[in-house]
Amino acid sequence: MKQTKWAGVLFAVLFSSLATAAWQGRMTENDAIDKAGMQRMLSQRILKSYCELGLGEDHGTSHEQLQQALNLFEANLLQLETLPVGEAVKAGLARVRTAWTPYRELALKPPSKDNAQQMLAIAHQLLPLTHEVVVKMEQEATSATGRLVNVAGRQRMLSQRMAMFYLLRLWGVGGADEEAMADTAAKEYAAGLKELRAFKGNNKEMIALLNNLERAYQLLLKARADKAGNLSFLISTTSERMLDDADQLTAMYAALDKK
Repeated sequence: MKQTKWAGVLFAVLFSSLATAAWQGRMTENDAIDKAGMQRMLSQRILKSYCELGLGEDHGTSHEQLQQALNLFEANLLQLETLPVGEAVKAGLARVRTAWTPYRELALKPPSKDNAQQMLAIAHQLLPLTHEVVVKMEQEATSATGRLVNVAGRQRMLSQRMAMFYLLRLWGVGGADEEAMADTAAKEYAAGLKELRAFKGNNKEMIALLNNLERAYQLLLKARADKAGNLSFLISTTSERMLDDADQLTAMYAALDKK
């Protein structure tokens, strides 16, 4: 199977480069928003990878993905907690920490449907908490492109969220509420693409990535319609490509305020 950035060592390299910039006092507001936004994605990726292991759909990378996502969430949270942010962001990070601790403990246990159900309940809390931190940071920021970083970063999360709900359904975890949430995530992804396409400053590389994301999104929609579980591999690989492309796009938007 082709290794993507988020499934291999470059996952760790990404964190290292951002962390080094912060330690040297060179992290921009957009970098911080990007890092906070990454937590949204990781909250969904962790449960998605856990489901793959529980279903026996490892494909040789799920265990590594799970461990990397757990380590990166913790490392990001530690770093965000040290940033000079306002009281609203600090309070939000404290709420994230409270929800994160039991979530991480469950994810480290051997896969089981009972654990997955408990993780799902916490994920329903953790996602809005991490999103709240991003929104508060965007509000505090003076960067004109912080909104773009937020939206593009949220596309990363939605790619993992759609795949997560598909796998939960296959495992028999969740119910009608999760089906509705999956449909909402698909609609939100389309809305995010539309907003990003409307940005007048998109260059050729950004437009190419947006086109890639649109094609992958349409493929994911078709695969999600499969109720028998025959397309789980396609769901996983497509969501990985969407994550990689959205991450590149987010980095491009984050770099705009450095020019």
